[in-house]
Amino acid sequence: MDNTTIPDFDELELALRALNADVGAADFHGSLCGFLSGGGQGLEPFLVAMSLDQAGHADAQSRALVGELFRSSDEQMDDDSFAFSLLLPDMDRPLSERTEALLQWCQGFVGGLGLGGFADENLLSADGREVLRDLIEISRTSVSLDEDEEVDETALAELIEFARVGALLLREDLRAPKRASQKAARA
Repeated sequence: MDNTTIPDFDELELALRALNADVGAADFHGSLCGFLSGGGQGLEPFLVAMSLDQAGHADAQSRALVGELFRSSDEQMDDDSFAFSLLLPDMDRPLSERTEALLQWCQGFVGGLGLGGFADENLLSADGREVLRDLIEISRTSVSLDEDEEVDETALAELIEFARVGALLLREDLRAPKRASQKAARA
């Protein structure tokens, strides 16, 4: 697997079970992306924040997969080609399962921002604050499907794209003050 390809959803689910993690793959990936966006650095601090620092010694293969996910997610989020994608179940899975996974991803992302050190909404642009509020709202939503599955599929695709672009916007917003202070320090 190259560094910009994230592991498979089911593969991560199995690895997390082997590590006795208390979260599923979507929530875990959302937490990881939020951690990175919120200013968190390094796999070890993330594993400590997720209470997986001790479990990793039990299954080296699962820990390696989590390490690869960390590296590839960080690279994808930094990639100027916007290749970043949310780690969610495949399209052949039931719509309700994919929708629930998106809600878990958003919940993980919002929580991960705090794990990464984000604490001040005022650091965000007006768009960033709106996106954060929307992601919080999505994470609190319960799944209710329409009778028309095509309508639900379209709505889910739009929400996934919103979460993807929103995560990138928040990461960029939170990096802007850091870059400005680094420039000021060099001047």
